[in-house]
Amino acid sequence: MSQEEYAGRGEILSWMVYDFGNTAYSTMIVTFVFSVYFRFVICDGLDGGADLLWGLMGSVSLVISAGMAPYLGAVADYGGRKKWFLVRFTLLCVVFSGALFLIRPAGFLCGPFTGCLFYVTTLMIVPAVILFLLANVGFQSALVFYNAFLPELAPASKQGRVSGYGWAVGYLGSVIVMGLSFPLVVGGLSPANLSNLRLVFLLQAGFYLVFAVPLFIWLKERRAVVVSPKISWRAGWQRLGQTVRRINHYRQLVRFLIAFLCYTEGISTVIWFAGIFARKTFGFSLGEIIVFFIVVQTTGIIGAAGLGRLADVFSPKKVILFTLGLWLVMVLGAYFTTSKAVFWVLGVITGISLGSSQAVSRTMMSRLTPPRRLAEFFGLYGVASKFSAAIGPVVFGVVSTLSDQRLAILAVGAFFLVGAIILLTVDERAGVRAAREPEPDD
Repeated sequence: MSQEEYAGRGEILSWMVYDFGNTAYSTMIVTFVFSVYFRFVICDGLDGGADLLWGLMGSVSLVISAGMAPYLGAVADYGGRKKWFLVRFTLLCVVFSGALFLIRPAGFLCGPFTGCLFYVTTLMIVPAVILFLLANVGFQSALVFYNAFLPELAPASKQGRVSGYGWAVGYLGSVIVMGLSFPLVVGGLSPANLSNLRLVFLLQAGFYLVFAVPLFIWLKERRAVVVSPKISWRAGWQRLGQTVRRINHYRQLVRFLIAFLCYTEGISTVIWFAGIFARKTFGFSLGEIIVFFIVVQTTGIIGAAGLGRLADVFSPKKVILFTLGLWLVMVLGAYFTTSKAVFWVLGVITGISLGSSQAVSRTMMSRLTPPRRLAEFFGLYGVASKFSAAIGPVVFGVVSTLSDQRLAILAVGAFFLVGAIILLTVDERAGVRAAREPEPDD
């Protein structure tokens, strides 16, 4: 793409503002409020099995979205439909995450008849699981197409800062939505406050939708191809076949995706169980948890923006390796410490590494991706992300059930270590050259 074909500031801002809005879902549903509400209210009485169920819910939704991602990405590239898919998956997430408001604890139906609690609890778990699965499939699938726009927004020399600023704006959005939610969650899990907690699910859905609208209006589809939907759906299978046949041309990209799969395993698991870990292992109240996450997200802004720029100065690979070192420090600290004060310090380290590792990974993927296959290859990137996240939460849930959460968080450290070792074998310059060269069959 020539310089003049890249996006202007207004369009880039609309892309970033979407990140500002969508982190409301990941923060308030996956990481903080709904995860705790589901674990300690809806699944009250399941004990360690509730951790396993929450992990399985994440795994199933991620496997579904990962299974669809490469094919839908190929369809989007051929038919110029990245934005079309992005809008629809966003709305899927907004509608069903907001509908979690309808999920109420079993006690409101049973009243004094405690004998029916088991049956009503089961009745409430099932719709909670279904609504969450639909919402999370929408969220994770929308991210595939959202990320695929990055190479079209700015030249390679500026993609690190654009990606980093996008993540930073996202963390700012999460801090704001947590601040807005604080009056609703400060009462904790007391029966009198549960109706307030449920309002958070509506709040995050509205927040997500409002800040997605600018992207719906102003983001442009630059590689639009005028074909009928029927043709583009059929062509998706053909393009996937071409990618499989030419995969040796992108050896460095494949190595990076394997490394990314491993270390994202750890990142996703930390995000998935952070609120539950803080409450169960360190005895945090809901009020303390929300302040803790505000600290994490604030330092995430610094990490994403600062290290995102460093990726343009040095290289994405070097910056990612640095962040993986920070993740290992965090995991070891969480295993050994029993001090709340130390855990707060670990939260700062987590925030810096969380924002930067995700932002810079997106930058590296952008540089290794051929321009003609953006959505398709970012679909593969999504597969790596989602299949990794499909395994990690289950591992944590199983280890936590058989032992305790400290040993479970230590197990997560292996994913960061293996990912770093594989990333060391990636030749970043060779991968960038391969992405810009004609494909073998062209």
